[in-house]
Amino acid sequence: MGVAVITIHGMGDYIKEDGSEKDYDKKLRANINKQLHENTSVPILSEPEDLQFYRVFYDDIFHEIQDDMFSRTLKKYSLNLAQRKLREFALLALGDAATLHFNKETPDSAYFKIQNKIKKVLKDIEKTQGVHTDIIVVAQSLGAHVISNYIWDAYDAWRNGRTGPRAGIWHGDDKKPTNNKEDNFLRFRTLQALFTTGANIPLFISGLPKEQILAISPPQNKYFKWHNFFDKDDLLGWPLAELSDSYKKLEQSGILEDHEINTGFTPYSHTKYWSNSQVGLAIAQTIAFHLPTS
Repeated sequence: MGVAVITIHGMGDYIKEDGSEKDYDKKLRANINKQLHENTSVPILSEPEDLQFYRVFYDDIFHEIQDDMFSRTLKKYSLNLAQRKLREFALLALGDAATLHFNKETPDSAYFKIQNKIKKVLKDIEKTQGVHTDIIVVAQSLGAHVISNYIWDAYDAWRNGRTGPRAGIWHGDDKKPTNNKEDNFLRFRTLQALFTTGANIPLFISGLPKEQILAISPPQNKYFKWHNFFDKDDLLGWPLAELSDSYKKLEQSGILEDHEINTGFTPYSHTKYWSNSQVGLAIAQTIAFHLPTS
């Protein structure tokens, strides 16, 4: 029971020099905890153990291959630190997005492996907290596209006469929804809230006609809200409500809300969402709503 917050990182480098994963959501957790315990509009939690954080870490799927490519293609060229950093950012960030859908029909593809990582986290929550745990997902950048794909493949790809996804872990006639508690849990049908920050979903569907752009279906609970935060200075973060009639319908029904915020006028504004107080407060308020108070 209680609340489980699942964080999903975005594009970029999340592996330390020693090969271990970076504590990529450290600032977000600190931000949320500060809002929970210091902001007067948020009730104080009765039991801290009722709130648990889980991470979907997938950079290890890309990192070694990208690092090798970066080294071998530029080893004979002299670059200053700024040039090196910008090229490294472009390769590691944009490379993740470009590679995500490559050969995704095969079990050894990045698409397949990332979905397995998400499912594993859900199984961990099921084991430690149970299927009645309230799930909140916070997804940054490419993570927004990743979680949207997972939810679509797990549920929406089977609706309205559709025959299921063409790739990923939910592909196959034996993967049809069964509508039992565990199955609904693993398909995010009991998801309480989705927070996306710096979402770059439009970059993946910009070539599609408006009528082909379909949003995920709301989960099976009356409280579900999708909060999407973007900064107009962030070229990679976008509002979502105007993408199509499908997304607009979510906004009109009060499910999807775009929030324009200011993370700082800087080329790195894309990386500043999780330390922003507005983001932290919105997540903290949602957590508090789903937890018992003292």
